[in-house]
Amino acid sequence: MLIACKDKKEISKLIQALRSEFEMKSLGVAKRILGIDIKRDRKKGILTLNQSGYLKKVIDLFKMQECKLVSIPMSPQFKLSVVKGNLSKGEEEYMKNVPYSNVVGSLVYVMIGTRLDITYGVSLEVHL
Repeated sequence: MLIACKDKKEISKLIQALRSEFEMKSLGVAKRILGIDIKRDRKKGILTLNQSGYLKKVIDLFKMQECKLVSIPMSPQFKLSVVKGNLSKGEEEYMKNVPYSNVVGSLVYVMIGTRLDITYGVSLEVHL
């Protein structure tokens, strides 16, 4: 369980209440949870969450190291479509083995966790 609050006294009260009901131990300051890295700058009062480590694993898992990187949002006019006929037989066979639902699921996890900016692109559906 991860507990976060501005007031350390409130955290202490909650921990005491939980300890009275459950056996538990503190693991200290959180640095990562569920693939999300947590960084703090207490002096500036900044808490940063990122999933770059998780995304690197996803890129490796789906062999996307050579994908084209972009830094701008996707245009709403962009439409995905199934292209048949322009692919070689080898490309068609390769595409049959790409686990698209797994890729999209991994991106949905990132979208929900830290990258709301990819929501539109992840939610696009293929038009047949």
